[in-house]
Amino acid sequence: MHDHSRIRDYPAAIIATRRSIDLAVRHKHRFHVLHVSTADEIPLLESHGGLITSELCPHHWHFHVGDYDRLGTLIQMNPSIKAAKDNQLLWQALLDGKIQVVATDHAPHTLEEKSQPYPLSPSGLPAVENYFALLLDRASRGECTWNQIASWTADAPARVWGIVGKGRIEVGYDADVVLVDPKLTRTIQNAKQWTKSKWSPWHGTSLQGWPIRTWCNGQCVYELDPSGDGIMHDQGVGQTGIVGSIGGARRLTFDHQRGGYWSTPDGIGV
Repeated sequence: MHDHSRIRDYPAAIIATRRSIDLAVRHKHRFHVLHVSTADEIPLLESHGGLITSELCPHHWHFHVGDYDRLGTLIQMNPSIKAAKDNQLLWQALLDGKIQVVATDHAPHTLEEKSQPYPLSPSGLPAVENYFALLLDRASRGECTWNQIASWTADAPARVWGIVGKGRIEVGYDADVVLVDPKLTRTIQNAKQWTKSKWSPWHGTSLQGWPIRTWCNGQCVYELDPSGDGIMHDQGVGQTGIVGSIGGARRLTFDHQRGGYWSTPDGIGV
């Protein structure tokens, strides 16, 4: 399994990022670097020139090549998992604002698919369901702030893509809110995953800090009941790109004339 990180190695990631940024700069076009996986990419991101933004996924700050022996193809990713030192330096780059967004690269392959021998096993893992609790756990240990989490997961993505009415709690913005219990400790379990693939590479991991209720456009779509089981209220969210509301459904809208992340103000913590 270690061969995957040797094949999709450091030069593969660095060359791809360098070429993409070079094209963006030469043509004066905004560009978002997906799934940063190496510390060597950080210097390329620092000279953003108002054009370049980037994102970090939980598996690239959490897992490293030493975890292949324990998890095997479950953490087979593109770009591949790198070294523990990359985990640490990428997290620090996120803290320092050199990386702006936390994303998931959610890929809900089934356990049957992932259990195939390499290289028949597909790359990717389910992450969207657990990434927020992973961040809350970091905050509970003093490794980041609540405002930083709000920025990485809400404000910054809305600014990068010019999503209208999203990303902050403010008059005129949609009521998209997550209520968390910073003291609640729960253990991630495959059997309790909402994803249809029904597994998580973080199975068995105990985290402090957990989302207990979620509102989408003012409607409660998820809550954690007293027994510890989650309840999903699916009437609040419609088809892809459409958010349900009391008065009907409304499509997400984008305003790219705002100029992206570097041209719009930070709305978190003010």
